[in-house]
Amino acid sequence: RQAALASLAALLRTSAAAEQEAERELRSPADDKARKAAKASRKAQKAIGQSLGEGLPAMLGALEGALQAGGTDATAALESLAEVAENQPRLFRPVLPQVVEGMASLAVSAQLPATQRIAALEVVVTLAETQPKLCLKVEGFAARMVSTLLSRMVTLGEDCGEWDEAEPPDGMADDDCAEDDLEAGYAAEALDRVVSALEGAGVAEALLPQLEALANGAAWQQRHAALVAVGMVCETCAASLLPHLAALLSLVASGASAPEPRVRWAACFALGLLSDEFEQLSAQHHATALPLLLRGIGDASRRVQAASALGVSNLASQMEREALEPYAQQLLAALHGLLAASPPHYVAFAAASTLSQLFDTLGDGVAPVYATFMPMLRSYFEGAIGAKAHRLAAALLSAIGSLAAAAGEEAFQPDAEATVAPLVELLLRQRPMLCESSLLEPLHACLARLAAPMGAPFGRYFAVVLPTLLEAAGVEPEVQTDVVEEQPADGEEEEHIDTHYVPHKGCGFLRVRVNSAQMEEKLMGVSALHEYADALGAGFAPFVPACVEAASSLLGYKFHPRVRTSSAFVMGDAV
Repeated sequence: RQAALASLAALLRTSAAAEQEAERELRSPADDKARKAAKASRKAQKAIGQSLGEGLPAMLGALEGALQAGGTDATAALESLAEVAENQPRLFRPVLPQVVEGMASLAVSAQLPATQRIAALEVVVTLAETQPKLCLKVEGFAARMVSTLLSRMVTLGEDCGEWDEAEPPDGMADDDCAEDDLEAGYAAEALDRVVSALEGAGVAEALLPQLEALANGAAWQQRHAALVAVGMVCETCAASLLPHLAALLSLVASGASAPEPRVRWAACFALGLLSDEFEQLSAQHHATALPLLLRGIGDASRRVQAASALGVSNLASQMEREALEPYAQQLLAALHGLLAASPPHYVAFAAASTLSQLFDTLGDGVAPVYATFMPMLRSYFEGAIGAKAHRLAAALLSAIGSLAAAAGEEAFQPDAEATVAPLVELLLRQRPMLCESSLLEPLHACLARLAAPMGAPFGRYFAVVLPTLLEAAGVEPEVQTDVVEEQPADGEEEEHIDTHYVPHKGCGFLRVRVNSAQMEEKLMGVSALHEYADALGAGFAPFVPACVEAASSLLGYKFHPRVRTSSAFVMGDAV
Protein backbone atom coordinates (compact mmCIF):
# COMPACT_ATOMS: atom_id res chain seq x y z
CA ARG A 1 0.00 0.00 0.00
CA GLN A 2 2.79 2.46 0.86
CA ALA A 3 4.56 1.61 -2.39
CA ALA A 4 1.39 2.26 -4.42
CA LEU A 5 0.82 5.50 -2.54
CA ALA A 6 4.34 6.70 -3.23
CA SER A 7 4.06 5.71 -6.89
CA LEU A 8 0.83 7.65 -7.44
CA ALA A 9 2.28 10.68 -5.67
CA ALA A 10 5.41 10.49 -7.81
CA LEU A 11 3.32 10.21 -10.99
CA LEU A 12 1.28 13.27 -10.01
CA ARG A 13 4.47 15.20 -9.32
CA THR A 14 6.00 14.10 -12.64
CA SER A 15 2.84 15.08 -14.49
CA ALA A 16 2.89 18.53 -12.88
CA ALA A 17 6.54 18.99 -13.82
CA ALA A 18 5.89 17.91 -17.41
CA GLU A 19 3.00 20.36 -17.75
CA GLN A 20 5.21 23.15 -16.42
CA GLU A 21 7.89 22.28 -18.96
CA ALA A 22 5.31 22.42 -21.74
CA GLU A 23 4.23 25.85 -20.46
CA ARG A 24 7.85 27.07 -20.59
CA GLU A 25 8.31 25.79 -24.14
CA LEU A 26 5.11 27.53 -25.19
CA ARG A 27 6.30 30.93 -23.97
CA SER A 28 9.10 31.26 -26.50
CA PRO A 29 8.81 28.63 -29.26
CA ALA A 30 11.50 28.57 -31.92
CA ASP A 31 8.92 28.57 -34.73
CA ASP A 32 5.27 27.80 -35.49
CA LYS A 33 5.95 24.06 -35.57
CA ALA A 34 7.50 24.21 -32.08
CA ARG A 35 4.55 26.27 -30.84
CA LYS A 36 2.04 23.70 -32.03
CA ALA A 37 4.09 20.89 -30.51
CA ALA A 38 4.26 22.70 -27.16
CA LYS A 39 0.48 23.27 -27.23
CA ALA A 40 -0.16 19.60 -27.94
CA SER A 41 2.24 18.57 -25.16
CA ARG A 42 0.53 20.85 -22.66
CA LYS A 43 -2.90 19.51 -23.59
CA ALA A 44 -1.69 15.93 -23.26
CA GLN A 45 -0.09 16.57 -19.89
CA LYS A 46 -3.27 18.20 -18.60
CA ALA A 47 -5.24 15.15 -19.64
CA ILE A 48 -2.73 12.83 -17.97
CA GLY A 49 -2.84 14.89 -14.79
CA GLN A 50 -6.65 14.85 -14.80
CA SER A 51 -6.65 11.10 -15.20
CA LEU A 52 -4.17 10.64 -12.37
CA GLY A 53 -6.16 13.08 -10.26
CA GLU A 54 -9.09 10.66 -10.32
CA GLY A 55 -6.97 8.48 -8.07
CA LEU A 56 -6.73 11.18 -5.41
CA PRO A 57 -9.72 10.01 -3.30
CA ALA A 58 -8.29 6.49 -3.06
CA MET A 59 -4.86 7.95 -2.35
CA LEU A 60 -6.22 10.07 0.50
CA GLY A 61 -8.01 7.03 1.90
CA ALA A 62 -4.80 5.03 1.91
CA LEU A 63 -2.73 7.87 3.28
CA GLU A 64 -3.97 7.74 6.88
CA GLY A 65 -3.24 4.04 7.19
CA ALA A 66 0.19 4.49 5.64
CA LEU A 67 1.02 7.26 8.08
CA GLN A 68 -0.02 5.15 11.03
CA ALA A 69 2.22 2.38 9.76
CA GLY A 70 5.17 4.81 9.64
CA GLY A 71 7.98 4.85 7.10
CA THR A 72 9.29 7.45 4.73
CA ASP A 73 6.95 6.68 1.82
CA ALA A 74 4.03 8.38 3.56
CA THR A 75 6.08 11.51 4.24
CA ALA A 76 7.22 11.57 0.62
CA ALA A 77 3.60 11.19 -0.49
CA LEU A 78 2.55 14.22 1.56
CA GLU A 79 5.41 16.29 0.15
CA SER A 80 4.42 15.23 -3.36
CA LEU A 81 0.83 16.25 -2.68
CA ALA A 82 2.07 19.72 -1.66
CA GLU A 83 3.95 19.99 -4.97
CA VAL A 84 0.81 18.98 -6.87
CA ALA A 85 -1.20 21.53 -4.85
CA GLU A 86 1.24 24.19 -6.03
CA ASN A 87 1.44 23.17 -9.68
CA GLN A 88 -1.91 21.47 -10.43
CA PRO A 89 -4.31 22.67 -7.72
CA ARG A 90 -7.34 22.11 -9.95
CA LEU A 91 -6.98 18.35 -9.41
CA PHE A 92 -8.04 18.84 -5.77
CA ARG A 93 -11.30 20.60 -6.64
CA PRO A 94 -13.61 17.53 -6.47
CA VAL A 95 -12.16 16.41 -3.11
CA LEU A 96 -11.21 19.72 -1.50
CA PRO A 97 -13.43 19.40 1.62
CA GLN A 98 -12.03 15.92 2.31
CA VAL A 99 -8.47 17.15 1.76
CA VAL A 100 -8.92 20.07 4.16
CA GLU A 101 -10.51 17.90 6.82
CA GLY A 102 -8.02 15.06 6.39
CA MET A 103 -4.87 17.19 6.34
CA ALA A 104 -6.02 19.32 9.28
CA SER A 105 -6.69 16.15 11.30
CA LEU A 106 -3.27 14.76 10.45
CA ALA A 107 -1.66 18.09 11.40
CA VAL A 108 -2.83 17.75 15.01
CA SER A 109 -2.24 14.00 15.38
CA ALA A 110 -0.04 13.30 18.38
CA GLN A 111 0.83 9.90 16.90
CA LEU A 112 2.69 11.44 13.95
CA PRO A 113 6.16 13.00 14.03
CA ALA A 114 6.41 16.78 13.60
CA THR A 115 7.81 16.44 10.07
CA GLN A 116 4.68 14.63 8.90
CA ARG A 117 2.34 17.06 10.66
CA ILE A 118 4.17 19.93 8.92
CA ALA A 119 3.95 18.12 5.57
CA ALA A 120 0.18 17.66 6.02
CA LEU A 121 -0.27 21.34 6.86
CA GLU A 122 1.79 22.38 3.85
CA VAL A 123 -0.71 20.71 1.51
CA VAL A 124 -3.60 22.84 2.81
CA VAL A 125 -1.56 26.04 3.14
CA THR A 126 -0.41 25.68 -0.46
CA LEU A 127 -3.99 25.13 -1.63
CA ALA A 128 -5.02 28.30 0.22
CA GLU A 129 -2.33 30.18 -1.70
CA THR A 130 -3.12 28.70 -5.11
CA GLN A 131 -6.92 28.47 -4.82
CA PRO A 132 -8.03 30.97 -2.11
CA LYS A 133 -11.53 31.57 -3.47
CA LEU A 134 -12.19 27.86 -3.78
CA CYS A 135 -10.91 27.22 -0.26
CA LEU A 136 -13.19 29.90 1.19
CA LYS A 137 -16.15 27.99 -0.25
CA VAL A 138 -15.30 25.11 2.07
CA GLU A 139 -17.47 25.70 5.13
CA GLY A 140 -15.47 27.01 8.09
CA PHE A 141 -12.16 26.95 6.21
CA ALA A 142 -10.66 30.09 7.79
CA ALA A 143 -11.74 29.07 11.30
CA ARG A 144 -10.37 25.55 10.85
CA MET A 145 -7.02 26.83 9.60
CA VAL A 146 -6.67 29.40 12.41
CA SER A 147 -7.51 26.83 15.06
CA THR A 148 -5.17 24.20 13.60
CA LEU A 149 -2.25 26.60 13.20
CA LEU A 150 -2.64 28.06 16.69
CA SER A 151 -2.58 24.54 18.12
CA ARG A 152 0.80 24.02 16.44
CA MET A 153 2.17 27.43 17.48
CA VAL A 154 2.03 26.41 21.15
CA THR A 155 4.42 23.48 20.63
CA LEU A 156 7.58 25.39 21.60
CA GLY A 157 10.08 23.55 23.78
CA GLU A 158 10.47 24.46 27.44
CA ASP A 159 14.16 25.39 27.25
CA CYS A 160 14.63 29.03 26.18
CA GLY A 161 18.41 28.98 26.58
CA GLU A 162 19.31 28.13 22.97
CA TRP A 163 16.79 30.66 21.68
CA ASP A 164 18.13 33.42 23.94
CA GLU A 165 21.72 32.81 22.86
CA ALA A 166 21.00 32.71 19.13
CA GLU A 167 21.90 35.68 16.92
CA PRO A 168 19.17 36.07 14.29
CA PRO A 169 19.58 38.37 11.30
CA ASP A 170 16.74 40.56 12.60
CA GLY A 171 15.46 41.33 16.07
CA MET A 172 11.90 40.76 14.85
CA ALA A 173 12.73 37.20 13.71
CA ASP A 174 11.86 34.48 16.21
CA ASP A 175 14.60 32.27 14.74
CA ASP A 176 13.23 28.96 15.96
CA CYS A 177 16.59 27.25 15.81
CA ALA A 178 15.92 24.40 18.26
CA GLU A 179 14.54 21.20 16.77
CA ASP A 180 11.68 21.30 19.31
CA ASP A 181 10.60 24.66 17.88
CA LEU A 182 10.47 23.83 14.17
CA GLU A 183 6.77 23.01 14.13
CA ALA A 184 5.77 26.17 16.01
CA GLY A 185 7.97 28.28 13.74
CA TYR A 186 6.44 26.73 10.63
CA ALA A 187 2.90 27.27 11.96
CA ALA A 188 3.53 30.98 12.61
CA GLU A 189 4.86 31.44 9.09
CA ALA A 190 1.96 29.41 7.68
CA LEU A 191 -0.54 31.65 9.51
CA ASP A 192 0.97 34.66 7.78
CA ARG A 193 0.76 32.90 4.40
CA VAL A 194 -2.85 31.82 4.86
CA VAL A 195 -4.02 35.23 6.10
CA SER A 196 -2.35 36.92 3.12
CA ALA A 197 -3.78 34.40 0.66
CA LEU A 198 -7.32 34.77 2.02
CA GLU A 199 -6.89 38.57 2.27
CA GLY A 200 -8.04 38.30 5.88
CA ALA A 201 -11.48 36.90 5.06
CA GLY A 202 -12.93 35.31 8.20
CA VAL A 203 -9.60 35.32 10.02
CA ALA A 204 -10.11 37.97 12.71
CA GLU A 205 -13.54 36.58 13.56
CA ALA A 206 -11.97 33.17 14.10
CA LEU A 207 -8.89 34.44 15.92
CA LEU A 208 -10.28 36.92 18.46
CA PRO A 209 -12.29 34.41 20.55
CA GLN A 210 -9.22 32.15 20.79
CA LEU A 211 -6.83 34.92 21.88
CA GLU A 212 -8.49 35.28 25.28
CA ALA A 213 -8.26 31.55 25.96
CA LEU A 214 -4.60 31.49 24.96
CA ALA A 215 -3.80 34.61 26.97
CA ASN A 216 -5.30 33.02 30.09
CA GLY A 217 -3.64 29.66 29.50
CA ALA A 218 -1.42 28.09 32.10
CA ALA A 219 1.52 27.53 29.73
CA TRP A 220 3.72 30.42 28.58
CA GLN A 221 3.70 28.90 25.09
CA GLN A 222 0.01 29.79 24.83
CA ARG A 223 0.61 33.47 25.61
CA HIS A 224 3.54 33.47 23.17
CA ALA A 225 1.31 32.03 20.42
CA ALA A 226 -1.42 34.62 21.06
CA LEU A 227 1.02 37.52 20.78
CA VAL A 228 2.79 36.19 17.69
CA ALA A 229 -0.58 35.56 16.03
CA VAL A 230 -1.60 39.20 16.64
CA GLY A 231 1.58 40.36 14.96
CA MET A 232 1.15 38.00 12.02
CA VAL A 233 -2.43 39.00 11.17
CA CYS A 234 -2.53 42.72 12.05
CA GLU A 235 -1.47 43.99 8.62
CA THR A 236 -4.07 42.07 6.63
CA CYS A 237 -6.82 42.23 9.26
CA ALA A 238 -6.28 45.82 10.44
CA ALA A 239 -9.86 46.96 9.80
CA SER A 240 -11.34 44.04 11.77
CA LEU A 241 -8.89 44.46 14.65
CA LEU A 242 -9.24 48.23 15.07
CA PRO A 243 -12.29 48.07 17.40
CA HIS A 244 -10.29 45.70 19.62
CA LEU A 245 -7.08 47.76 19.71
CA ALA A 246 -7.30 48.61 23.43
CA ALA A 247 -7.80 44.95 24.33
CA LEU A 248 -4.85 43.94 22.14
CA LEU A 249 -2.66 46.55 23.82
CA SER A 250 -3.70 45.15 27.20
CA LEU A 251 -2.65 41.69 26.00
CA VAL A 252 0.72 43.11 24.93
CA ALA A 253 1.23 44.88 28.26
CA SER A 254 0.58 41.66 30.14
CA GLY A 255 3.06 39.77 27.96
CA ALA A 256 5.72 42.45 28.34
CA SER A 257 5.92 41.76 32.08
CA ALA A 258 6.01 37.97 31.76
CA PRO A 259 8.86 36.09 33.47
CA GLU A 260 9.67 34.16 30.27
CA PRO A 261 11.91 36.04 27.78
CA ARG A 262 10.17 34.52 24.77
CA VAL A 263 6.83 35.92 25.90
CA ARG A 264 8.39 39.34 26.49
CA TRP A 265 9.93 39.15 23.01
CA ALA A 266 6.55 38.20 21.51
CA ALA A 267 4.93 41.18 23.24
CA CYS A 268 7.48 43.59 21.73
CA PHE A 269 7.17 41.84 18.36
CA ALA A 270 3.39 42.29 18.38
CA LEU A 271 3.59 45.89 19.60
CA GLY A 272 6.11 46.80 16.90
CA LEU A 273 3.88 45.43 14.13
CA LEU A 274 0.74 46.94 15.63
CA SER A 275 2.53 50.31 15.71
CA ASP A 276 3.23 49.97 12.02
CA GLU A 277 -0.44 49.42 11.18
CA PHE A 278 -2.39 51.59 13.63
CA GLU A 279 -1.66 55.31 13.83
CA GLN A 280 -4.02 55.33 16.82
CA LEU A 281 -1.24 53.72 18.89
CA SER A 282 1.10 56.66 18.32
CA ALA A 283 -1.65 59.26 18.65
CA GLN A 284 -3.66 57.92 21.58
CA HIS A 285 -1.70 55.16 23.31
CA HIS A 286 1.96 56.28 23.24
CA ALA A 287 1.89 56.86 27.00
CA THR A 288 1.33 53.10 27.40
CA ALA A 289 3.31 51.78 24.45
CA LEU A 290 6.59 53.71 24.74
CA PRO A 291 7.26 52.87 28.41
CA LEU A 292 6.74 49.19 27.58
CA LEU A 293 9.30 49.40 24.79
CA LEU A 294 11.71 51.44 26.90
CA ARG A 295 11.62 48.74 29.54
CA GLY A 296 12.27 46.18 26.82
CA ILE A 297 15.40 48.00 25.63
CA GLY A 298 16.78 47.52 29.14
CA ASP A 299 15.75 43.86 29.30
CA ALA A 300 18.30 41.19 30.24
CA SER A 301 17.55 39.30 27.00
CA ARG A 302 19.31 40.54 23.87
CA ARG A 303 16.42 39.27 21.76
CA VAL A 304 13.96 41.39 23.72
CA GLN A 305 16.26 44.42 23.48
CA ALA A 306 16.39 44.21 19.68
CA ALA A 307 12.64 43.73 19.22
CA SER A 308 11.92 46.60 21.62
CA ALA A 309 14.28 48.97 19.80
CA LEU A 310 12.67 48.17 16.45
CA GLY A 311 9.26 48.65 18.02
CA VAL A 312 10.32 52.15 19.09
CA SER A 313 11.37 52.87 15.50
CA ASN A 314 7.96 51.84 14.16
CA LEU A 315 6.11 53.86 16.78
CA ALA A 316 8.31 56.97 16.47
CA SER A 317 7.91 57.00 12.69
CA GLN A 318 4.21 57.84 13.19
CA MET A 319 4.64 60.33 16.05
CA GLU A 320 4.91 64.09 15.84
CA ARG A 321 7.99 65.72 17.35
CA GLU A 322 5.96 67.33 20.13
CA ALA A 323 4.57 63.96 21.23
CA LEU A 324 7.96 62.25 21.13
CA GLU A 325 10.02 64.92 22.90
CA PRO A 326 8.96 63.99 26.47
CA TYR A 327 10.49 60.54 25.91
CA ALA A 328 13.55 61.67 23.93
CA GLN A 329 16.07 61.83 26.74
CA GLN A 330 15.19 58.37 28.07
CA LEU A 331 15.11 56.81 24.62
CA LEU A 332 18.43 58.27 23.50
CA ALA A 333 20.11 57.31 26.77
CA ALA A 334 18.76 53.75 26.54
CA LEU A 335 19.95 53.30 22.95
CA HIS A 336 23.34 54.82 23.73
CA GLY A 337 23.71 52.36 26.59
CA LEU A 338 22.72 49.52 24.29
CA LEU A 339 25.45 50.39 21.76
CA ALA A 340 28.02 51.11 24.48
CA ALA A 341 27.62 47.52 25.72
CA SER A 342 28.98 46.17 22.37
CA PRO A 343 25.97 43.96 21.65
CA PRO A 344 25.71 41.40 18.83
CA HIS A 345 25.30 42.84 15.34
CA TYR A 346 21.54 42.26 15.17
CA VAL A 347 21.03 44.29 18.38
CA ALA A 348 23.34 47.06 17.16
CA PHE A 349 21.40 47.11 13.88
CA ALA A 350 18.14 47.59 15.78
CA ALA A 351 19.65 50.39 17.88
CA ALA A 352 21.15 52.19 14.84
CA SER A 353 17.92 51.91 12.84
CA THR A 354 15.94 53.34 15.74
CA LEU A 355 18.41 56.17 16.31
CA SER A 356 18.09 57.16 12.67
CA GLN A 357 14.32 57.40 13.04
CA LEU A 358 14.56 59.34 16.31
CA PHE A 359 17.05 61.83 14.83
CA ASP A 360 14.72 62.42 11.87
CA THR A 361 11.66 62.96 14.08
CA LEU A 362 13.33 65.09 16.77
CA GLY A 363 15.19 67.36 14.32
CA ASP A 364 17.46 69.99 15.80
CA GLY A 365 16.45 68.83 19.26
CA VAL A 366 19.26 66.26 19.00
CA ALA A 367 22.00 68.89 18.55
CA PRO A 368 22.99 68.70 22.26
CA VAL A 369 23.74 64.96 21.95
CA TYR A 370 25.62 65.20 18.63
CA ALA A 371 29.04 64.87 20.27
CA THR A 372 27.81 61.91 22.31
CA PHE A 373 26.63 59.86 19.33
CA MET A 374 28.63 60.78 16.20
CA PRO A 375 32.04 59.40 17.32
CA MET A 376 30.35 56.20 18.46
CA LEU A 377 28.47 55.78 15.18
CA ARG A 378 31.62 56.37 13.11
CA SER A 379 33.55 53.84 15.18
CA TYR A 380 30.76 51.29 14.86
CA PHE A 381 30.65 51.83 11.10
CA GLU A 382 34.37 51.16 10.72
CA GLY A 383 33.98 47.99 12.74
CA ALA A 384 30.98 46.85 10.70
CA ILE A 385 32.90 47.32 7.43
CA GLY A 386 35.84 45.36 8.84
CA ALA A 387 33.53 42.56 10.03
CA LYS A 388 31.63 42.54 6.71
CA ALA A 389 28.43 43.23 8.65
CA HIS A 390 26.96 45.07 5.68
CA ARG A 391 23.38 45.28 6.91
CA LEU A 392 24.56 46.89 10.13
CA ALA A 393 26.83 49.21 8.13
CA ALA A 394 23.85 50.41 6.07
CA ALA A 395 21.87 51.18 9.24
CA LEU A 396 24.82 53.10 10.67
CA LEU A 397 25.18 55.16 7.49
CA SER A 398 21.53 56.10 7.80
CA ALA A 399 22.01 57.09 11.45
CA ILE A 400 25.13 59.16 10.65
CA GLY A 401 23.33 61.05 7.88
CA SER A 402 20.22 61.59 9.99
CA LEU A 403 22.20 62.87 12.98
CA ALA A 404 24.21 65.37 10.93
CA ALA A 405 21.15 66.63 9.05
CA ALA A 406 19.11 66.98 12.25
CA ALA A 407 21.83 68.57 14.39
CA GLY A 408 22.59 71.20 11.71
CA GLU A 409 25.58 73.26 10.65
CA GLU A 410 26.68 74.54 14.04
CA ALA A 411 27.04 71.06 15.50
CA PHE A 412 28.32 69.30 12.38
CA GLN A 413 30.76 71.67 10.68
CA PRO A 414 33.56 71.40 13.27
CA ASP A 415 33.36 67.63 12.86
CA ALA A 416 32.56 67.48 9.14
CA GLU A 417 36.00 66.61 7.77
CA ALA A 418 36.41 63.72 10.22
CA THR A 419 33.07 62.31 9.07
CA VAL A 420 33.02 62.98 5.33
CA ALA A 421 36.64 62.31 4.30
CA PRO A 422 36.74 58.61 5.39
CA LEU A 423 33.41 57.93 3.67
CA VAL A 424 34.56 59.45 0.37
CA GLU A 425 37.84 57.52 0.60
CA LEU A 426 35.87 54.31 1.15
CA LEU A 427 33.70 55.12 -1.86
CA LEU A 428 36.70 55.62 -4.14
CA ARG A 429 38.85 52.73 -2.91
CA GLN A 430 36.30 50.00 -2.30
CA ARG A 431 33.58 50.64 -4.88
CA PRO A 432 33.39 46.97 -6.02
CA MET A 433 32.82 45.84 -2.42
CA LEU A 434 30.19 48.52 -1.93
CA CYS A 435 28.37 47.38 -5.07
CA GLU A 436 28.46 43.70 -4.13
CA SER A 437 27.26 44.40 -0.58
CA SER A 438 24.49 46.84 -1.65
CA LEU A 439 26.17 49.60 0.36
CA LEU A 440 26.81 51.99 -2.52
CA GLU A 441 23.35 53.53 -2.50
CA PRO A 442 23.19 53.96 1.32
CA LEU A 443 26.65 55.56 1.26
CA HIS A 444 25.63 58.09 -1.39
CA ALA A 445 22.40 58.79 0.53
CA CYS A 446 24.44 59.43 3.68
CA LEU A 447 26.91 61.73 1.92
CA ALA A 448 24.05 63.68 0.34
CA ARG A 449 22.60 64.32 3.80
CA LEU A 450 26.01 65.43 5.04
CA ALA A 451 26.37 67.89 2.15
CA ALA A 452 23.86 70.48 3.40
CA PRO A 453 25.17 70.96 6.95
CA MET A 454 28.79 70.87 5.73
CA GLY A 455 28.07 73.63 3.23
CA ALA A 456 30.47 74.90 0.56
CA PRO A 457 33.48 72.77 1.62
CA PHE A 458 31.56 69.68 0.53
CA GLY A 459 31.96 70.83 -3.08
CA ARG A 460 35.53 69.54 -3.34
CA TYR A 461 34.40 66.09 -2.25
CA PHE A 462 31.51 66.09 -4.70
CA ALA A 463 33.94 66.97 -7.50
CA VAL A 464 35.70 63.67 -6.80
CA VAL A 465 32.48 61.68 -6.45
CA LEU A 466 30.70 63.11 -9.51
CA PRO A 467 32.60 61.12 -12.21
CA THR A 468 31.53 57.84 -10.59
CA LEU A 469 27.90 58.97 -10.62
CA LEU A 470 28.02 60.07 -14.24
CA GLU A 471 29.54 56.72 -15.14
CA ALA A 472 26.75 54.90 -13.31
CA ALA A 473 24.03 57.06 -14.89
CA GLY A 474 25.50 56.30 -18.30
CA VAL A 475 25.34 52.52 -17.92
CA GLU A 476 23.31 50.91 -20.70
CA PRO A 477 21.54 47.88 -19.20
CA GLU A 478 21.26 44.85 -21.44
CA VAL A 479 17.70 44.68 -22.81
CA GLN A 480 16.24 41.79 -24.80
CA THR A 481 12.82 41.80 -26.44
CA ASP A 482 10.85 39.05 -28.13
CA VAL A 483 7.25 38.02 -28.72
CA VAL A 484 5.76 35.13 -26.72
CA GLU A 485 2.33 33.57 -26.92
CA GLU A 486 1.48 33.52 -23.22
CA GLN A 487 2.43 35.30 -20.01
CA PRO A 488 3.62 32.82 -17.37
CA ALA A 489 1.61 32.46 -14.18
CA ASP A 490 4.29 30.94 -12.00
CA GLY A 491 6.65 33.93 -11.87
CA GLU A 492 9.76 31.87 -12.69
CA GLU A 493 12.53 34.22 -13.77
CA GLU A 494 16.28 34.19 -14.09
CA GLU A 495 18.40 35.75 -11.37
CA HIS A 496 19.34 39.41 -12.02
CA ILE A 497 16.78 39.61 -14.84
CA ASP A 498 13.58 41.67 -14.63
CA THR A 499 10.94 40.54 -17.10
CA HIS A 500 7.91 42.55 -18.22
CA TYR A 501 5.07 41.51 -20.53
CA VAL A 502 3.19 43.98 -22.73
CA PRO A 503 0.17 43.01 -24.89
CA HIS A 504 1.40 42.83 -28.47
CA LYS A 505 -1.03 43.99 -31.15
CA GLY A 506 -3.71 41.57 -30.03
CA CYS A 507 -1.44 38.57 -30.53
CA GLY A 508 0.61 37.34 -27.59
CA PHE A 509 2.92 39.50 -25.51
CA LEU A 510 6.06 41.53 -26.06
CA ARG A 511 8.51 40.20 -23.47
CA VAL A 512 11.09 42.73 -22.27
CA ARG A 513 14.00 41.28 -20.27
CA VAL A 514 16.30 43.76 -18.50
CA ASN A 515 19.54 43.15 -16.61
CA SER A 516 18.38 44.23 -13.14
CA ALA A 517 21.87 44.73 -11.67
CA GLN A 518 22.82 47.15 -14.44
CA MET A 519 19.48 48.93 -14.18
CA GLU A 520 19.90 49.34 -10.41
CA GLU A 521 23.32 50.90 -10.99
CA LYS A 522 21.85 53.35 -13.50
CA LEU A 523 18.99 54.24 -11.15
CA MET A 524 21.42 54.75 -8.28
CA GLY A 525 23.55 57.13 -10.37
CA VAL A 526 20.68 59.31 -11.56
CA SER A 527 18.90 59.33 -8.19
CA ALA A 528 22.10 60.27 -6.36
CA LEU A 529 22.69 63.18 -8.75
CA HIS A 530 19.31 64.56 -7.70
CA GLU A 531 19.98 64.00 -3.98
CA TYR A 532 23.33 65.78 -4.12
CA ALA A 533 21.95 68.64 -6.23
CA ASP A 534 19.08 69.16 -3.82
CA ALA A 535 21.42 69.14 -0.81
CA LEU A 536 24.11 71.41 -2.30
CA GLY A 537 21.73 74.16 -3.42
CA ALA A 538 23.75 77.04 -4.84
CA GLY A 539 26.90 74.98 -4.33
CA PHE A 540 25.71 72.74 -7.17
CA ALA A 541 26.29 75.49 -9.77
CA PRO A 542 29.82 74.42 -10.84
CA PHE A 543 28.56 70.93 -11.63
CA VAL A 544 25.46 71.91 -13.60
CA PRO A 545 26.82 71.50 -17.16
CA ALA A 546 28.01 67.90 -16.71
CA CYS A 547 24.87 66.87 -14.80
CA VAL A 548 22.48 68.53 -17.26
CA GLU A 549 24.20 66.80 -20.16
CA ALA A 550 23.74 63.41 -18.49
CA ALA A 551 20.16 64.04 -17.31
CA SER A 552 18.84 65.58 -20.53
CA SER A 553 19.79 62.47 -22.48
CA LEU A 554 17.72 60.33 -20.10
CA LEU A 555 14.47 62.32 -20.06
CA GLY A 556 13.03 60.00 -22.71
CA TYR A 557 14.53 56.77 -21.34
CA LYS A 558 11.91 54.12 -22.05
CA PHE A 559 12.92 51.18 -19.89
CA HIS A 560 12.31 52.62 -16.40
CA PRO A 561 10.08 55.50 -15.21
CA ARG A 562 12.32 56.31 -12.22
CA VAL A 563 15.21 57.11 -14.57
CA ARG A 564 13.00 59.65 -16.36
CA THR A 565 11.66 61.08 -13.09
CA SER A 566 15.08 61.48 -11.45
CA SER A 567 16.49 63.02 -14.63
CA ALA A 568 13.67 65.57 -14.64
CA PHE A 569 14.43 66.40 -11.01
CA VAL A 570 18.10 66.95 -11.86
CA MET A 571 17.07 69.33 -14.64
CA GLY A 572 14.85 71.19 -12.19
CA ASP A 573 17.68 71.37 -9.64
CA ALA A 574 19.96 72.80 -12.31
CA VAL A 575 17.50 75.56 -13.09
